[in-house]
Amino acid sequence: MKRIVGFLVIIAGTFYLSLIYKSDGLIFLGYTEIVVMSLLLIYNILGLWQIRILLEAPLGITERGKKVPVKIKIQNYGRLPTGKIAVQLLESYAFYGKKRKTFFYASAAGKKYNEECSTVEIRTWWQPGYTGKVVISVRKVRCFDLLGAMCLSPPKSAYSSSEVITVLPAIYHVPIDIGETVRNFAAEQERYLQYDAGDTATEQFQIRGYQPGDRIRSIHWKLSAKEGELMVKEYQPVKRCPVLFFLDLAGEMRKKENKEEIRNRELFFTVMVSLSDSMIKQGCKHYVIWYDGPAQDVMRCRVEQEEDIYTLFAAVNGIAVLPPNYDLEEEYYDKYRERLYASKLVLKRNLQLACNGEQIINYKAHDIKESLAAQTVYL
Repeated sequence: MKRIVGFLVIIAGTFYLSLIYKSDGLIFLGYTEIVVMSLLLIYNILGLWQIRILLEAPLGITERGKKVPVKIKIQNYGRLPTGKIAVQLLESYAFYGKKRKTFFYASAAGKKYNEECSTVEIRTWWQPGYTGKVVISVRKVRCFDLLGAMCLSPPKSAYSSSEVITVLPAIYHVPIDIGETVRNFAAEQERYLQYDAGDTATEQFQIRGYQPGDRIRSIHWKLSAKEGELMVKEYQPVKRCPVLFFLDLAGEMRKKENKEEIRNRELFFTVMVSLSDSMIKQGCKHYVIWYDGPAQDVMRCRVEQEEDIYTLFAAVNGIAVLPPNYDLEEEYYDKYRERLYASKLVLKRNLQLACNGEQIINYKAHDIKESLAAQTVYL
């Protein structure tokens, strides 16, 4: 729009000078400018509706510091070649509310008679600025005429393309010492489910008809009287984990974080993922528990193999600072009615880790790799 206004100002200036100097040449030049502007505008509009912009990022997960291949496809379904096309990519970081913009430029030839469209590809390497969930989208597109004098934007339906990428923080080794209580938890749980299933409200069950061999204690007497036949509660084992890992972000809630706070949050996720990864490599299954801002509720994610680390980091996308007087542990117990565990970890936003309320580890932000490796976590 600014270029069109500038072009109109030039035309008006030409006619103004022609009136002052009474010059037929300047009048002819003014009309020539109008014709040229009109032709360029018509040419640009005709090509505008034939453009499609597609964004492709083959990797949905990457690590901090690594580059991801990104491809921008510009498709021209018309026979006329385009002028310069400016494509703006927008990166939106969910954890931090940060955004970053990048421009790319290209032009597309007209399609041939035997082609559906003419395609030009912009291949580039994208390096994430922060960890967490990142949405890369085509934010703006500007199509210039052949002389680059004016530019117009195509309809949004022509470039509504986006990709979601999860950026993991660096994962470091953490020495873990697993105690006998944690090691024997699986056997204890199996014995508990075998002999005591159905005694607590934490068990899940479904109703079905009675079959020979069913235990008398599993019969649903009220429903059996109503249905006129014996109905039983079929209990399903509840998946328990020996370790509960709480992410406690208690503290002041701020709308905008400074650079130091953003770095501390990234280090918080580094510690979280490193601890979770180190526990899994030793065969220690665990639940990671946090307060989810969008859901306004306590959430958890079961981690039992290395692939679950990716699921975990995608799940904690909505983690938020705890509301005032919010007890994360009690809210978790109330929601999931889960108090059977062998060990408990609590990670605070200042990188302090509490193990079973006894061992306190303070990780150092300036050298997090060495700090994680220097202290053993006893479960």
